Amino acid sequence: MGFTDHTVLITGGNTGIGKEIALAFGQKKANVVVNYIFNEETALELVSLIETAGGHAISVYGDVTKLSDCDNL
Repeated sequence: MGFTDHTVLITGGNTGIGKEIALAFGQKKANVVVNYIFNEETALELVSLIETAGGHAISVYGDVTKLSDCDNL
């Protein structure tokens, strides 16, 4: 099953389990929003990996404990 035309938001998505989940959705052709709070460079590297796997991705900074950041996400 693919996820073409579906968008997923992965909070804490640039490391650990979040990274693996983001990659898995990317391999299924999903649009992936990689949320990060630390290390923009790692998030951008993940975006590149997802796009190489055939998905579409963007990285967005956001602290999910702050309402304004959640609104931005």
